[in-house]
Amino acid sequence: MTVPLSDWDLNKAEKVDNEIILGKHNLHSSGRFTDDALIKLFDCHPRECMPMATMGDDPANNSDWMSGTPGDIPGKDILDAIKHGKLWLNLLRLEQNPVYRDMMDKMFSEMQVPTSRNSLTLLVSSPNTQVYYHVDPNQVTLYHIRGNKRIWIYPNNDPNLINQQDLECIFSRESEEEVSFRSDWDKLAQSFALNEGEYINWPQNCPHRVVTADNFNVSLSAVFYTRAAQRKEWVYCANRAFRKFVPFAFRDTSISGIIPEAKIQAFRVLRKIKIVTEHTYTLDKKFQVDPNSPNGYFIKGSEKDKSA
Repeated sequence: MTVPLSDWDLNKAEKVDNEIILGKHNLHSSGRFTDDALIKLFDCHPRECMPMATMGDDPANNSDWMSGTPGDIPGKDILDAIKHGKLWLNLLRLEQNPVYRDMMDKMFSEMQVPTSRNSLTLLVSSPNTQVYYHVDPNQVTLYHIRGNKRIWIYPNNDPNLINQQDLECIFSRESEEEVSFRSDWDKLAQSFALNEGEYINWPQNCPHRVVTADNFNVSLSAVFYTRAAQRKEWVYCANRAFRKFVPFAFRDTSISGIIPEAKIQAFRVLRKIKIVTEHTYTLDKKFQVDPNSPNGYFIKGSEKDKSA
């Protein structure tokens, strides 16, 4: 008999679009996320799918966030730099690796929710790091595998926390997912400690932020869209695209009914024939990972870079 990867069931599946869901999993005992497994993965995964970041300590100052690259150093050096530095690795499209593809397929099968655009992002982070307050366009189930972290999840229906214009930019990929944050908003959030073997799922577009404890962290982000989530993205993208032709119109964000359906279909046609173009923002890679540097990296163009 096949052992389930988690305790997902139909009761949780019915809540996936509208409620925060907590549960248990056994991915941490699979052997796929040990140090040796991570090193092997880092060595074989495309480096363009391994963006790195570093950050400051103030959750309200996301200007300290800086993007970087692992360069061409060995996987062991990447792991060493993360363990002793101040780094966050988003290893994208993990499912491209056959070792993890079967695992992803089983994870989504166990969710018992019709989904599309499924993907896995492996999050590997240093002790005492953070991800600033931000909003994902997609839906996420976060499986925590090693270490400890805390996540704050904020309501997705408060325009003071995330407004319609910011959401449109995020959905259309015209801007990053980070948005303005004030520390007093924490009183509106639900806060959860995540330990090894636990997962959390939250409704689409809930703003959230994450802080790791004083230990090395590994989590797996299962990214997906339900039918409702995909329709919401299309409606917001359509509103933004059509307002360029008819200013002050197209503000309604309903996803059901004749008008939203017409709007969605028109948007998809216009994008297919390239009248509406897809956007992709790029981040300037300002540092490179270096296991011999105090924070695990050096700034590109610095004296260390020139002497390398």
